[in-house]
Order: sequence, then C-alpha cells, then structure tokens
Amino acid sequence: MKVIYYYDNDYKSNGENDIILPDENGQYNIPTNATDIAPEPGLYQPLHFNIDKQKWEGVSKEEWEKEHPNEEGNLIEPPNLNLSGTDEELRVMFANMQVQLVQANTMVMQLSQQNANLSQEVVSIKQKLDGGSE
Repeated sequence: MKVIYYYDNDYKSNGENDIILPDENGQYNIPTNATDIAPEPGLYQPLHFNIDKQKWEGVSKEEWEKEHPNEEGNLIEPPNLNLSGTDEELRVMFANMQVQLVQANTMVMQLSQQNANLSQEVVSIKQKLDGGSE
C-alpha cells in the first residue's frame, strides 16, 4: 500500500491524495499526474512538484503569513485549543456517552419491536382480506 499525491498539468498540488495497492505482480501503477513522494512538513501553499528534483516545493510558514494577514493587518494566530481535561471531566464525559449509548440501544429495541408488531398487523390484515375475498 502506498500513498500518492496528485498534481495538475502545471505540477501544482490540487490537495488530493489517495492510497493505491500493488497489482498482481507487486508493482504500483502510479498515475502520470501523481507521485508517491510526500511533501515535506512545513511547506505551505502554493505547492508544486519539481519533476527534475523529484520533490515538492512551497513557501515557508513565515512567507505564507506575510502574504495572508488577517483583516487587522496582524498575523493570523493559531487557535488556542485546550483539549486536555481533568481526569474527573473525562470520566463524566465518558459516563454521559455511556448513558447516551444505552438510551440509543433502548430506542433501537423499541423501534424493532414496533416494526415487528406492525409487520404482524400487516400479515393479519392481508390474511383477512384474502380470506374475505374468496
């Protein structure tokens, strides 16, 4: 299995990648508009694949930020994501998810039972209609 990265006719990245599997001979058939060479970390758009050097080229983070300031003229700051929670917060979240899962499973069982009851009623009505038409 290989990851391939696509580019357009001008060798610019179109942002797409894919996973390919080997053929029956163990060979990878990489499309002509793709490469299995991954862009190096830290490269920013626009990316293009240099065929001669067999590598991706782009701009640095600093260059990209200079070209893309926010409305106030300041550089864009990455969001401050505080994804860590205390042990107790995580336990509460997990317990809530377990309750939701139990509720969902209960609802599925109730709907399955209603479906079975309705199916029995349909069969009963069909039998009455078939019996009454003879």
